[in-house]
Amino acid sequence: MKVLVLNLIPNTVGDTLMFIPVIDNIRAAMPSAEIHVTAAPLSQQLLATVPSIDHHIVFRELVTIGSSAPVWKKAAAYAALFAKAVRLCRRERYDSCFVLLPNFAPSHLIPWFGGVRRRYGYSYKGAFFSFLLTKATPFRGPFATGEHDRHTVDSYLDVLRVAGIPTPIDTVSRPVSAEELEGARKVLGRRRDMIVFQTGTKSESRRWPAEHFIELGKRLVKDGRAVVLLGGPKDVEMNRTIARGIGAGCIDATEPLMSIGLSAGALKLARLAVGNDSGLMHLASSVGTRTVVIYGSSNPAHSRPRGTGRSFPVYTGDKEPTKMYGEIGERGVEMMRQVPVDKVRATIMEAT
Repeated sequence: MKVLVLNLIPNTVGDTLMFIPVIDNIRAAMPSAEIHVTAAPLSQQLLATVPSIDHHIVFRELVTIGSSAPVWKKAAAYAALFAKAVRLCRRERYDSCFVLLPNFAPSHLIPWFGGVRRRYGYSYKGAFFSFLLTKATPFRGPFATGEHDRHTVDSYLDVLRVAGIPTPIDTVSRPVSAEELEGARKVLGRRRDMIVFQTGTKSESRRWPAEHFIELGKRLVKDGRAVVLLGGPKDVEMNRTIARGIGAGCIDATEPLMSIGLSAGALKLARLAVGNDSGLMHLASSVGTRTVVIYGSSNPAHSRPRGTGRSFPVYTGDKEPTKMYGEIGERGVEMMRQVPVDKVRATIMEAT
């Protein structure tokens, strides 16, 4: 039996990691199935070590679709991707296809035009072609149904439940290869008691201020911890500023460990990862490292890491936020600023 997991997420770390339980549950239910997974180039790096996947299909068009390119370029990229995906389905003759996120109505046409016999996916407002699915399940979450406390992993698993596939696996596990570990060790050495800071995020309303990271880093170095900074291309300058602010005892590994694999290796070596509600916290948890995640207006119940490494949320005030992205813009930025350094440090002490 051949199974296609049609994932069209354009280079998003957290959302990609959170559908790994879908693949692992398919493998558990169908041990002899041949499982193929589509992905953007960055997502393929995240999924490269997942043992349940037999074959990776990279759609480079997703880079353009997820970029700030003009609408016409995105439309052309999707048309090319659509044709490629239909040809893939016809060539491989898949027995089943699971259409995952993002929710984009034409995606339901791909397995139908591709001749896949059993097709599963979501129904939602604007899902004009969901009637072509063999079975569809309502997409449930903060924006679709107002279920702000429903975790993204559970929304992913719904597409298996409608197909009658058991879903006992609901944690994210992303193995780290020996090469990834060795590459990280070449940069970090064999230091012990390392705490990784992930300071970046896509949204300013989810960013803890740089001066807070500096103050926290100084305190941790004074406690005898080594602080390691990781991030992406957009985090380079800010991490340089934070590293200078912390001083001795801080290792800025942003550029030498920027790849997904090397970041995964570094996170595996770390005792703890601390950061914003963003992708590297999900990666840290998926490789088994504990995380302390700082929340302002986003809801931990919906978006916290659900990996094999336990997650410790820190948020403004005494109660968890009740809505995903409940406050954006300046108010969201202020909510993050109000999360005190003392509270984050106390949570770190609890987590370690």
